[in-house]
Parts: sequence; C-alpha cells; structure tokens
Amino acid sequence: MDFTPKYPENKALMSLYERHSIKVSQIVGKYLLDCLDYPLIHLVVGLQEFEFYVDDEFHDLQVNNPLLSLCLALRELEGYRDEGPLEQWCKALMLDSENTQVTSHYRNLERIYPSLVSLLGPIDSQISDLDFQLNAGAAQELRNS
Repeated sequence: MDFTPKYPENKALMSLYERHSIKVSQIVGKYLLDCLDYPLIHLVVGLQEFEFYVDDEFHDLQVNNPLLSLCLALRELEGYRDEGPLEQWCKALMLDSENTQVTSHYRNLERIYPSLVSLLGPIDSQISDLDFQLNAGAAQELRNS
C-alpha cells in the first residue's frame, strides 16, 4: 500500500490491516433492505472469512481504499457492540426491529463479533464519529489517500 499516514488513528488502522492480512471487498448487488447505503461486505482476516452489511452513507467502499473499507467494517461492529440489544440497536440505526432481514443482520453480527474480537483484539475503528461524519482529521486523510 502506497500510503504513509500522518494521523495516529490511521497508523493504528494500517498496523491492524497489515498485522492480520485483512482484505475487505463489497459484494456487488447485495444490500440490507435494498438500500444502496447498506452494502454487504466480505471481510477476510488471515484465513477467516466473514460477511456482513455495513453502513456506507458516503459510499466510501466505492473508493476502493483498504483502510477506509476496514474502518467501515469496524464501525459497523462498534455500532453492534455499543447500541446493545436488538431493539436499542434498531432504534439507534432507525431500522425496523420486526423486519426479518434486519434481525438476521443483527444475529449475524452477534454471531461473528466474538470471533472477530478473538482475532483482532478489541474492536476499534480509531476514527471518532464526529471526524468521520464531518470528514475531518484522520477521516479526511483516509478519504484523500
């Protein structure tokens, strides 16, 4: 990867990416609730493979930036961890807790989260929500790399 980050957040993402031989790719044509802002990704960590939907409001996956894609995947996992039970998670993400595709996504995150923690350690996307939303600091550096 031809990118030398200056922000410590991006240095940490790069270290994680390289240390665990991570690859992230979007699975074309697969979206949660047919919403183009919620694509399905394929995450490879070493020899382990995972698939789950990620919130990609800004269509960052289309940029094909490995660290930015990793950050999106980690942000989705943080959201699962931080929002708590299904009902709270759905409310925070403005999703219908009665929808079977939504509940399947949540159950999938519930199933894969412990495996990813055991592989990667504590889940940390490194970039604050504010920086990510405002495209400031480390988020801007990632998007411009």
